[in-house]
Amino acid sequence: MSNRESAFQSKIIKTINKDYGICLKYNQDYKTKSGIPDLFAAINNKAIFIEVKTDDGNASDIQDAQMERIKKRATKYVYKIAPRDYNYLISELDKIKRGE
Repeated sequence: MSNRESAFQSKIIKTINKDYGICLKYNQDYKTKSGIPDLFAAINNKAIFIEVKTDDGNASDIQDAQMERIKKRATKYVYKIAPRDYNYLISELDKIKRGE
C-alpha cells in the first residue's frame, strides 16, 4: 500500500470515528480472506465496507468479486473510494447516520 493510500485510509477512519460511529481497518494476514475491503464501519446499526484506493489505483478482480458478494449477502453499503470520491463518501455516511 502506498503512503498516499495509507494517509487517505487514516483520514477516513478518523472522520468516521469522530463524527459517525466506529471504523476498523482489516489486518491482512494469512487468516484473512483475500479481497476483503480495507475498512469496516458501523454507523446507525448498519455495516459499511470501504475499499480504499488512490486516484489512479484499481481494485483487483478478487476485490471486486468480494465487494459484490458482500452486497448480495450482507449489506448494500459497500464502497470503493479514492481521494476524489471523499465528498461522495461523506454524503453517503451522512445519509446512513440520518437513517435514510
